[in-house]
Amino acid sequence: MATLALAGSLAWLNPDQEAFESYATQQLSGYIEDNLCKDLAAPLEPFIVLPCEKLLDENQDLLDRLIRDRTQRYNYVLFSIYRTTLILPLEGILPSYHIDTLGIWGQFYTINISRK
Repeated sequence: MATLALAGSLAWLNPDQEAFESYATQQLSGYIEDNLCKDLAAPLEPFIVLPCEKLLDENQDLLDRLIRDRTQRYNYVLFSIYRTTLILPLEGILPSYHIDTLGIWGQFYTINISRK
């Protein structure tokens, strides 16, 4: 009986694609703000009209679409694996990232990030 209850709770709380997209967009925004905005700000400052953080805030829809278009969900009923491939427009110049995320019990856990 306990096993059935555990399986039922896993299936019931298996997060959906929309929840993942929200999570992934927040994670990507945080990464860009904490890393890229600070690293690129000084060299590109003369060419940027708006601060990086403001550009990021104004382009959340673009990030949402990027995550949605570049993610495959593998639904195993009790949990899901989300595989996201982020390739920037300057492929070959900037690295691409492959990210695997586990969705289980209403939470997300990044389990693998590889840079190519």
